[in-house]
Amino acid sequence: MQIESMMDKRIREVILAVGAFGLLAAAVMLWQRQSAIDLPQPEPARPLTPLPPTPQPLLPSLPPPDARATPATSPGTWFSDADYPAEAVRNGWHGAAAAGIARTNNMPTPSRIGTAR
Repeated sequence: MQIESMMDKRIREVILAVGAFGLLAAAVMLWQRQSAIDLPQPEPARPLTPLPPTPQPLLPSLPPPDARATPATSPGTWFSDADYPAEAVRNGWHGAAAAGIARTNNMPTPSRIGTAR
């Protein structure tokens, strides 16, 4: 008698488990159907537009170091004491003098000599 009641109890548990599984499967199917209807559809992908061409640099690139201009003489010989501004010599001013070289028609030409007071 005890074995029969244990068997009956086990059968009832199996029947309950199968029923619960069936309910769960039905709920999942309903959820999938509802989710498929409610989800928004993504927009179709737009074709890629090509990038504009890379602009050319405004200034030409520098030549390699061995092709650059080099002075024919030492820069220390370019100016003498006579080139120091006369006004500065008269007034006893002393300090640094600045000079520059400009390029005119692809030829170097001396530019203005100034003083630093």
